[in-house]
Amino acid sequence: MTSILRAVLVAAIVTGVVATEGGSGDARFYGLSGSQADATLSQVDPATLRPVGRPLRVGVFNADRAISPDGSTLALVSQERPVVRFVDLGRMRATGQATLAAEGEVQWLRWTPRGLVALVDLSRGSKLVWLDPSTRTVTRTLRYRGELVDPRLANGRVVAVEWPSGQVGPIRLNVIDADGRARSTRVERIAGGWQRRGGEVVRMAEPGLAVSPDGERSWLADGDGELCAVELGSLAIACRPLRTPAEVAKIGSPWSRRQLKLVAPGTLALSGWEKPTRGPRAAKAIGLWLVDAATWERRLLDREIDSFRAAAGVVVGVRRNGVTAYGSDGARRYGIEESLQLGVIRTTGPYLYVPRSDGRTVVADLASGRVLRRVATRVQPFQDVDTW
Repeated sequence: MTSILRAVLVAAIVTGVVATEGGSGDARFYGLSGSQADATLSQVDPATLRPVGRPLRVGVFNADRAISPDGSTLALVSQERPVVRFVDLGRMRATGQATLAAEGEVQWLRWTPRGLVALVDLSRGSKLVWLDPSTRTVTRTLRYRGELVDPRLANGRVVAVEWPSGQVGPIRLNVIDADGRARSTRVERIAGGWQRRGGEVVRMAEPGLAVSPDGERSWLADGDGELCAVELGSLAIACRPLRTPAEVAKIGSPWSRRQLKLVAPGTLALSGWEKPTRGPRAAKAIGLWLVDAATWERRLLDREIDSFRAAAGVVVGVRRNGVTAYGSDGARRYGIEESLQLGVIRTTGPYLYVPRSDGRTVVADLASGRVLRRVATRVQPFQDVDTW
């Protein structure tokens, strides 16, 4: 389902830290370039996006990816089937593959201390699948009747929203603890789902999910202005509307998306968009807000922002013709004006990448916003993990 929202171009940057003989860290960057039908993996210079060293052709294995905790192995998902291929990054060669499920499309892949976990989207419902990378065998599968979306991995705990299949309604929050225990709770005041009529999507409501790094608490925000906090140990829920009833009645948009992330202890960043109809009509940004997770007080930073990336203490908001960056305290850091901006911005290590409609990519320093260069390259970087 969420594959509809994927970029058509295939490109990725993944970062691995490999220990040197002296014990310090040496960050290496790798990129995927090419088409969905035929991609190539290579080490790249993150400042120029130029390939370095020996490349490896990986073909259709260029969807989601996950790097092992020691930085030695990359797991790549096939575009065509729920299959994972493993690559030894030191020798830059494939070492084998494993099947996650008989059918479906992999939407999310993460490497945990207990192995790999993947979200497999089915024609009806979803699966979470655990894979032992040493034996290349599936060790556990959980099946869900609804559509599982937007998973988060925090301190070994998997947290995911589940909305009803084919309709918009109250969501369930699913929690799978580090020890494997699976629990869920229905959150009545948060709506989500893709409503279909005759195979056509006629309404969309995508709530935002944020999880604390320790995996103890989560937050949910939806298009009706509800914000709910969920204690993940007890599954206790507390909700509060961020919009007044008059604001909700005035908007009433059947198409909406929310983005929510904990950007500092006790501080949430909230953004998103909404529109009255489907199709090419421009969506209206709800702006970039900071929300105090204790008092629920909100502060508007920029009315024009409709999405953001958060990395290294910087929140980079996307607006028309450029980006604006803020610190987690709400202080404005910088703005980059780019009239040809087109596509998803990305971050990798200390770099920010802004794609342009002419095929070039703006490479900037993430901390300061200083533009380093505008490069023409077949490699277009993929954002760091979980910056959304």
